[in-house]
Parts: sequence; structure tokens; C-alpha cells
Amino acid sequence: MNGRVLPSLLGALCLATAPGAAPGQSIPADCRAVIAAEKKEIVTPYHEYITKGAATNEAISAGGVNYIMVHGKWRRSPLTPKDALDRIQENLSTAKAYSCQHVGDESVNGVSAAVYTSHSENEGVVGDSRTWIAKGTGLPVRQEEDISTGGTDKRHMSIRWEYANVQAPAGVR
Repeated sequence: MNGRVLPSLLGALCLATAPGAAPGQSIPADCRAVIAAEKKEIVTPYHEYITKGAATNEAISAGGVNYIMVHGKWRRSPLTPKDALDRIQENLSTAKAYSCQHVGDESVNGVSAAVYTSHSENEGVVGDSRTWIAKGTGLPVRQEEDISTGGTDKRHMSIRWEYANVQAPAGVR
């Protein structure tokens, strides 16, 4: 949707390619569900797991504060939920292309989810993703994303979210 690959906060890594419509265009109907899910995830406490190659990173958002695990140690992120929401709005206003399609329904860890594919182009970054959005909550539960910044620079990442019993990491201020 992830567009996601997001800055200081891993979840925010996904926002760099967050969906948007070309300037002056309305957002396609199928994209509204994907964008709404991203926005809702940002303001909902979550524990996020991002896998890129052999590495898995984690992020937690709780109490309006984002945390990221760096080299096995939790740290408070300078990126706030408001920053992430602002990034989505910026991407929506500058996207060169954005399209989405509802491609079916699947279960993710026992959760019924609508599955969307999306394609975005924004400032030299091309993203193609598949996002599973929980039908009961409207929150993303899984995302597979391929991002290209031109040439041979291509990355794949898998993201999954958990929303139950989320708390700030112990000992992090």
C-alpha cells in the first residue's frame, strides 16, 4: 500500500509509496478502501512486522507514540502518527498514477479479509502491492509489496500487523 515502505517508523517505510491519485484526479473507488485502511492503521495501536529478505524489523504504535526496533533494541521514533497521515496526504497530491482493484477475499490467520492489488507511481518510485484488509475492522492485516526506484533497485517486503494487546515496549521513554 503498504504503499508502504515508511521513514523513521518502519510502518512509515511503506508510506513513501502510499497510494494517491494523479493531481486533479479523484481517487478511484477501490483505492478509497486501501487509503482508509492505511489511515485507520496509523491511528490504531499496532505491532508491525516487516520482512525484507532475511531481515525482519518491528514497529509498535501505542498511546500516540511510535517505536521502532533498531539492532535488537527498542527506540522511540521521531515520526508521529500525524507525520504519517501528512505523508499520505502529500503522496495523494503528488502521485503520477494510482490504481487499485479488489481481487477477492481470503482468510489471514483466521481473519476474513478483502484483498486489493494496487499500483502507484510517485517521484520516480513505482510500487505494486497486495493488501489484505480485515472485513470486520477495516484494518490492514497483511501486505506484500514490490518497490522499484529505477534501474535494478527493486525491493520486496512483507508486512503483517497485530492489533490485540498492543503496549509500548518496556523501558522505552
